[in-house]
Amino acid sequence: MFELSECSEYVSKDKRNVALYLCLSIISIVLYILYTQQLNQYDLYVLLSGLFVCSTIALLMVYPNCSLLSLFHVLIVVVLFFSIWVENKYLIGAFLYILLSFHVLWYIYGKCIIFKKGESWGLEIPQYITAYIWTAVLGYKLIV
Repeated sequence: MFELSECSEYVSKDKRNVALYLCLSIISIVLYILYTQQLNQYDLYVLLSGLFVCSTIALLMVYPNCSLLSLFHVLIVVVLFFSIWVENKYLIGAFLYILLSFHVLWYIYGKCIIFKKGESWGLEIPQYITAYIWTAVLGYKLIV
């Protein structure tokens, strides 16, 4: 569907394809929630922030820019942090989908999919623990 250019200083083309299609699926889910759910102000701001971050990352998978990708990589974590206080069940489910997708991709690739070869923040163990805690909290909120 999209022709990605090869860039030696950037994430591999295969990983970019996976990240792009994950972003497109997330954007679809978020747009569905935006148009079908009555959201409170906080949920709406978190949703719009997440939509902006995800859309920008999708664009960065097609049009490479290393410094912007590093910035938006951090913003993913910030938006996920604020998802803990979201109240809408559909939005909580969307964040759970994102976290579970990240878990699967971390398992497959051994690190975040948008890290290039040899790149790391050096926080792998705390990162996994934090992701498991977020998943547990959001899962609990979805059930209750």
